Amino acid sequence: MIEGSGSPPGMPAPARPEPESTQSAAVEPIAAASAGGGGSAGAWAPRPQRAHWPLAGPACAFAAGVWAGDAAGVEVGPALGAAAVCLLAAWLVWWRGARPMVGVGLLLAACAAVGAARLAIARSPAADDVALTVAVGAIVTLDGTVASDPVWHETASRFSGRAEEAAGAGPDRRASFVLDVTALVAGEMRRPASGRLRVSLYADPPEVASGDRVRVSGRLGEPPAPLNPGQSDARAAFARRGILRTLRVTHAGAVRRLRHRAVAVGEAAPSRPTGAGAGARAGAGEGAGEGAGDGAGEAVGTERAPGVTVDATAEDWAPLGIVARWRRRLGDLFGEAVPGGQGPLAACLVLGFRGGLARDLEDAFQRSGTVHVLAVSGLQVGLIAALAWYLLRLCRCPRRTALVALLAAVFLYALVGGGSPAVVRATVMALAFFGAELVGRRAEAANSLALAALVLLGWRPEDLWDLGFVLSTVSVAGLIGVTPRALAWLAPAPDPLARLLAPTAWERVRDGARAYAAAGTALTLGAWGATWPLVANAFHLVTPVVVPANLILAPLVGLLLGLGLLLAGVGLAAGLPAAGLVGTAVAGGALALEGSVRFLAALPGAWFATPGVPGPALALYYGALLIWCARAPSRQAVAGLWGGLAAAAVTAWLLGAPGSQGAPFVAGSAPAGLRVTFLAVGHGSAVLLEFPEGERWLYDLGSQGTFDVGAEVAAPAAWSRGIRRIDRALISHPDADHYDGLPGFAARVPVSEALTSPWVGAAPAGRRVLADLARLGVPVRTVVAPAELPAGRGVEVRLLGPLAGAGDAAGVADNDLSLVLSVAAEGARFLLCGDIEASGIAALTALGEAARCDVLAVPHHGSRGSLDPRLLAACRPRFAVISSDQRFVAPEVVAAWSGTGARVLETWREGAVTFTVRAGKLEVETFR
Repeated sequence: MIEGSGSPPGMPAPARPEPESTQSAAVEPIAAASAGGGGSAGAWAPRPQRAHWPLAGPACAFAAGVWAGDAAGVEVGPALGAAAVCLLAAWLVWWRGARPMVGVGLLLAACAAVGAARLAIARSPAADDVALTVAVGAIVTLDGTVASDPVWHETASRFSGRAEEAAGAGPDRRASFVLDVTALVAGEMRRPASGRLRVSLYADPPEVASGDRVRVSGRLGEPPAPLNPGQSDARAAFARRGILRTLRVTHAGAVRRLRHRAVAVGEAAPSRPTGAGAGARAGAGEGAGEGAGDGAGEAVGTERAPGVTVDATAEDWAPLGIVARWRRRLGDLFGEAVPGGQGPLAACLVLGFRGGLARDLEDAFQRSGTVHVLAVSGLQVGLIAALAWYLLRLCRCPRRTALVALLAAVFLYALVGGGSPAVVRATVMALAFFGAELVGRRAEAANSLALAALVLLGWRPEDLWDLGFVLSTVSVAGLIGVTPRALAWLAPAPDPLARLLAPTAWERVRDGARAYAAAGTALTLGAWGATWPLVANAFHLVTPVVVPANLILAPLVGLLLGLGLLLAGVGLAAGLPAAGLVGTAVAGGALALEGSVRFLAALPGAWFATPGVPGPALALYYGALLIWCARAPSRQAVAGLWGGLAAAAVTAWLLGAPGSQGAPFVAGSAPAGLRVTFLAVGHGSAVLLEFPEGERWLYDLGSQGTFDVGAEVAAPAAWSRGIRRIDRALISHPDADHYDGLPGFAARVPVSEALTSPWVGAAPAGRRVLADLARLGVPVRTVVAPAELPAGRGVEVRLLGPLAGAGDAAGVADNDLSLVLSVAAEGARFLLCGDIEASGIAALTALGEAARCDVLAVPHHGSRGSLDPRLLAACRPRFAVISSDQRFVAPEVVAAWSGTGARVLETWREGAVTFTVRAGKLEVETFR
């Protein structure tokens, strides 16, 4: 930690307040709060002084140039030419000695042009880039370096043909990491290649970490484009980070760590086997689909090729390989030495490993506003610096020697903690701060932050769109600008006469607690106050509980980090048996931290979902914040202006603004007519119905995919339409791909009631979702056909199936017990059929004219089981919508419905499909 006094950690605070410009912000709120409880709170009060931030302007200009270069598509040549012209003009202005501010402006313009040029250089693909040389859809084998630790996404089993099978299925797991390609393997030959890929692994976790050299086999693809209204554009986001292709891997054996010395490009790869494990994995991989085999067996454009094994007898002594081995060794140590299943949380906090962390625990951290403690960043770097400084000073190490050792400790920890933008930013700031102390200069926090931003954007300009970089930088800016002023208000300077009196023990405890609370609150307000609108837009969450959460968790985090470092030192020095006692203590601390986080996240009002902050409100908020942080002769006038602008920003957010996503508490306007939207959710079903009088319904909400379709697709789609409440949600039948997204959706958009058939609650998987809905306060009632469901004037909603007692017949499948819904308005009829098959289709077609429709949701996602001549003859729709993934649609089903004259719309191809009935006309619009 770096104290606000400008002195290195552990040095006593000066008797009088230090200048505000020396307030360092190299740590996150919890880190500073954890050590800020001691001493007088008045020592934190800033003293006005003119700040000198020479790097702030160039850093902002460089970032603006990167952003403008992306928006305008600037090429390298014009950008460098503009930079040269601006530099020449600045030199001429200063040479003539006229208008120095014009020269400063020209220099900043040159910095912006250099930023645009740097982005253009970073985005210029090499001639051997995989995105240019290999076709999408090819099966490839690539060598490369892992650029990020694998992140695992765990969800409950999302699909099975029967509810009982879904109940017994294991969790679906998907890992992803970024790979920097170095070579393309074809048979036993390697040729140079480049590019950056996002690898998605649908298998067991690989034993790889950031810095590992690996060989990966899989199918080349493209990042997904948005398919639904309100959905984020992952393809554009990946492209900004230089990721133009994805690699889908379906077998763990297709990811192999290369521990041999690199084979010269163009030569044959060594073919010596790696041992018995290699043969076992190769045998297990046969027939496992694309990417199967021993992990290096596929060649470009072929389904399979002879296996290529690697020599694992020689260690890789490349710097990144050494760091990766140490990270892996430390991760194994935490997994073995920490009992009670708390190893993943401890390893995540100390080393930044997110792979083994349970999804619900990560959600609890996010909902309590403390997810920043899980990423190695300024929090860990600051606490490492504080701990190292205290130990060095305790050993009476000379000051300069201690500073050098401190620099080395911070740098080494940053290497072990990974190369994320947040940790690089914190490390550069810490190195700048302690380096200035080493040479006897006073470090400016704003200059250190600007230097860190310049280093990061100069190295990787695409980090400007990395959420970690943005949140880390903005939070530190909030610590620099907001925290000193908040602290001056929360902890005014004490009476000087009080210092002449010897305080009692109780007064020392009381003053220390007040100082800790004031410092922790001010630090949290600084970081959270600067970032909450960005978090609201990125995660659709606002977490008011963050202030007490940081105060409560600060000691636990500091204790757990210290114990984790002790465990690492003891384990590496003396082995696993000696680390057992420390591991038990780490487990206790992790258990206390987990319990506290879960408790805080479960408090009423701890968090609430939001569609995000509209652009105008965002501009008003940050403009007000800048004005409040700016120096002014009258603080009262500035505070009043800040309060007025902040109130205007919040009002604009609550009431919504033109072109925005609307407000979180104000319902959107009703459509001009009936509007029915079939959302694109992969192999699943989700239909959003909007009625003219304002009611909104959902018919099914689920997907076979490993993502939360309710939180990631349906909620943003509802918010984009101004929908703040769903009046009625219907669950057609017990298959999980028709309802598993409903709890995640209901946690973000209130649902007034849910309707199900009686057989949903009879299945184990159905009982689980009904229990989740009850926990969220959603009343559930069962319905059977025939029934009329009121939906307002001008709309007729009828339940056509299943009939009461339909499930009593022998051999009736769950699919045939789906709720069949008919929705009609102004002469247009929609028919939603769930997953009905033979007996369900027979019951529906027996209704005669009631089965006729204009728009049909093709049953069972267009599978072969839904193809029935009786249904083709009875429905005769103008449009047939198939909600599924491309891999599951039967071509003969598409051909059959096209043969009836219907226009077939597939959500995987068209994206969301929206039908609107108004003025007696049926209009259709596809998202793509």
